[in-house]
Amino acid sequence: MLAQVRLMLAEEDKKLVEEGRSVAYDISPSAFLSLGMDIQGQQYVPHNLHVSVTLITDIIISRESMRREVKGLGKQTVLQMTSLIERRTTLVKRIQCFRDIQHLYMPGLDPQLLGHLLQSALHNPLSPVHVEDSILFMPSDLPDDLRHQHCMPGLASVEDRLRYAEAYQSLDHLRHHLRNRTFTNKFKVKNVTGQKNNTCSRESQHRIDDKVKASQLQYCRARQAVLVL
Repeated sequence: MLAQVRLMLAEEDKKLVEEGRSVAYDISPSAFLSLGMDIQGQQYVPHNLHVSVTLITDIIISRESMRREVKGLGKQTVLQMTSLIERRTTLVKRIQCFRDIQHLYMPGLDPQLLGHLLQSALHNPLSPVHVEDSILFMPSDLPDDLRHQHCMPGLASVEDRLRYAEAYQSLDHLRHHLRNRTFTNKFKVKNVTGQKNNTCSRESQHRIDDKVKASQLQYCRARQAVLVL
């Protein structure tokens, strides 16, 4: 469903360009927001954070995928640490690209200032902020006053359409992975014997559990964005 909504938005953008009613930027609003959503997916974030500049209290930023790897960094091999650093570098480049476009569609917004305010509300404000902890400050991340002040007209409604489709799709994926996990567990109990086979089965179960968690987080992030917008 998300792909269909992106196609519809791309067709609408094309029509606006042909009619001369589109903003003369190289990237469309839907492509800009889709980039942000893709980055959040790479960060593996339960994006239920509501930002307020005037009142920020007891904010806890949870990052799952990369953060789990960082916690076990001492046990990782050189190859694993290299892979983590390379993925972080790629993510930094994508966020920098997102920031460049953000100045066009969300003029006057200062992500660095908001980031400093968020960081000051954490228990350890002096701790470094890694790329997986970066907040993109998309329209759904902002309170109403900042959203109306900094977002170009129609930007929030485009994100609303994308988020609704994302929630629908991630919920469908979650159902699929939960059914798959149930079937795998039943099959293991009835058919798997021996240490080697049990080890392989557990690895398969862990992979399914990761997919369940990813779909759950994506759904929660999309649902929260829809509720805000």
